[in-house]
Amino acid sequence: IRIGNILIRNRMVMPAMGTNHNYADGIVSDSSVAYYSARAEGGVGLIITEVCTPEPRGRCIPGQLELSGNKYVPGLARLVTAAHSGGARIALQLAHAGCFASESVTGMQPYSPSGIGTLILPDDKPREITIEEIHKLIEAYGLAAQRAILAGFDAVEVHGGHGYMPCQFLSGYTNRRTDEYGGSLENRARFPLDVIRSIKELAG
Repeated sequence: IRIGNILIRNRMVMPAMGTNHNYADGIVSDSSVAYYSARAEGGVGLIITEVCTPEPRGRCIPGQLELSGNKYVPGLARLVTAAHSGGARIALQLAHAGCFASESVTGMQPYSPSGIGTLILPDDKPREITIEEIHKLIEAYGLAAQRAILAGFDAVEVHGGHGYMPCQFLSGYTNRRTDEYGGSLENRARFPLDVIRSIKELAG
C-alpha cells in the first residue's frame, strides 16, 4: 500500500506502545533497538514508535523518548535502521502529555491550557501555559519533526488523543482560556492545527 510517497509492504501497522526500554534521559537504548528490530523482522509493514516528546516538560513515563535537540538524533536513527533492515517503514509519534506529564518524571511543574490537572495525578498541580510558551511548543513540534527527518523516519504522527496536549486544547473542559486559543471550537482547535502547520513548514 502507498501512503503519500511511502510504499509499505503490507497493511499491517504496529501502533505506538510504551515500552520503558529507553534511558531515563530520553535516549534510545540497545534493548529498544532490539525490540523494534524484532517487530520489523516479524513482518509488520509500518511501525509507529512509542511516545516521543518534543520538549522535556512533555514526558509522562520514565524512559520516554525525546527529540528536543540534535543529541537525540543518532539514537533515534538506530531505530530507523533497525526497522528498515527488517523491511518495515517507521513513523515517529510526537506526543506532549500536558497535565499528564508528572513532575516526578520531568522534575518540572506541568502545564496545561488552563492549569487544569487530572485525577490520575492528584498530587500534581499544573499551571496555565502562557501564550509565549504555546508558540514555543508549537515550534518545538516542528523542530522535532525536522530532526525526525535527519534521523531517517518515513513519517511523523501527532498524538492527539488520550487526553494529551492537543486533546486538552480541544476540550472545553480542560481549555477555559479566553484568548485566541480558547472559547470557540475554532479557537480551541488552533493549537493542534498550528502544530500541523509547524510540522509542514519545518519538515515538509
